[in-house]
Amino acid sequence: MWNSIYWDFILIVSRGFKYERHYVTTEDGYMLQLSHTDLW
Repeated sequence: MWNSIYWDFILIVSRGFKYERHYVTTEDGYMLQLSHTDLW
């Protein structure tokens, strides 16, 4: 597990769709992007 995780949450609503973008940044500066689109 990472000792420290920084979360940046962005929520975008467009054309009846909910788009969420999750950015995870570890202490080492590694960035992980988790994205998924669901029906609103």
